[in-house]
Amino acid sequence: MNTLPATDRSWHGSPIGRPSARVPIGAHGAGRWMLQAVVFCASLIGGSAAAHAADTRKLSVTLSVSDLPTQVTLCRDEAAIENFSVDGGWQILIDVDGSNATGNNGIDAVIQANTTPPGTPCDPSVVATEGNVYAGLYAWDEGNGFSDTGVPVQVHLDFVANTVRVSVPVTDVLTNLSSVSDMAAIGFAGYTSMAEPLQITDSTASIHTGNSIADPEQDVVDCNLSCTTNTDWYRMADLTGIRAAIEGASNTLLVEFELAALPAMMSLCRYPAHFTIYGPGSDSSWFVLFNLDASLATGDPALDGTDAIIYVATTSQQNGCVTHSAAIDTTLAASLLIYDANDGYVSVTSLPLSVSAPSGKIIVQADRSLPALAGLTQASALRLIAQGIYSGGEPYGAQDEIDNPVFGQIASDPKNDLSQCNSPCTTSVNWYAQVDFASAGVRMDQILHSDFE
Repeated sequence: MNTLPATDRSWHGSPIGRPSARVPIGAHGAGRWMLQAVVFCASLIGGSAAAHAADTRKLSVTLSVSDLPTQVTLCRDEAAIENFSVDGGWQILIDVDGSNATGNNGIDAVIQANTTPPGTPCDPSVVATEGNVYAGLYAWDEGNGFSDTGVPVQVHLDFVANTVRVSVPVTDVLTNLSSVSDMAAIGFAGYTSMAEPLQITDSTASIHTGNSIADPEQDVVDCNLSCTTNTDWYRMADLTGIRAAIEGASNTLLVEFELAALPAMMSLCRYPAHFTIYGPGSDSSWFVLFNLDASLATGDPALDGTDAIIYVATTSQQNGCVTHSAAIDTTLAASLLIYDANDGYVSVTSLPLSVSAPSGKIIVQADRSLPALAGLTQASALRLIAQGIYSGGEPYGAQDEIDNPVFGQIASDPKNDLSQCNSPCTTSVNWYAQVDFASAGVRMDQILHSDFE
């Protein structure tokens, strides 16, 4: 078990960026979203803000609680303090790469915010909540557990809205944060029941950045005997919602494809005969067709007025290729195409993408200010298509489609519903799931929501 080193239990310097950490791993919760033990690193006290000044994006996470009092009691239970170091607080557990194979059971980073650690021995002391909630960013290391990154974390308390908002630069362990990343929050508070130090916890479901979710009130666990729902420390730990956004990225368009499954290794040239007959092409591909002005009178008349396409595909195969495999993150590429009445579809630019096989997601980013996308509004007509090619019959491409999704929303789709799937295409072939939508959509990156959905 990782614990706070005894020599580091006093608090020195500026409070920003250094929460306490004697929280036992796995003591509460279930699965990957459980309270994490972070290690207080004296060598990183006073993490340099200057070192991160070049970062323009910030992760902003807002937690809503049942009640956020203007005053808190520090050392309200000395026995609990001796075991947990702090009276209470909140953790935001972040899976940066969307994979359970990295981090601590998938958790790569933790933002912890907590009340001032009083040290021991101590006496109860009523203090203003403002100025007595500190926060820090912790990164997982196989050898050392969660250690302080020194990245400064800002805390904003809203006693009217009953929210705690933390803001941290997208740097260090968060550098690769994207819409594939997901996170959940946990509220916690220590107390003693029948002479045993315990912690109540309340955890939210996980969300991706740019989203929000509500959490039921009074669903705290491990509240026994001396714990009641009417105490201020219970209500502070009782989460009622979480929302997350990356500030400074609001002009980024996101295309999100969630498939029934994605393999870590992608089979390429699955049907060599196909490429012999039809020539170069991709085994699997995913499209968004944009009819920007929702008019059939403009754009491509053969594709219902399509003006632009965002296109993701596996590496193109040629006549004479042989079946082989490649890591999925090395074989996918994305591009933006625009329709020209004389030249057909013309490539405008390649686009950055991220892929997570464990979550089954492909995320493409595009600059909303590009002229090819300038006319995009909620009135635009969209089509989402996934296609997998095969040989053995006509037509040669099985596909899944989501017609007319609303810009700004992610639409769900039934599984095992590919059309044009003739022998040898069946639901059991290994490529079927990778072109079978679970959900998909187009939205702006990290839109700040005004309330919980």
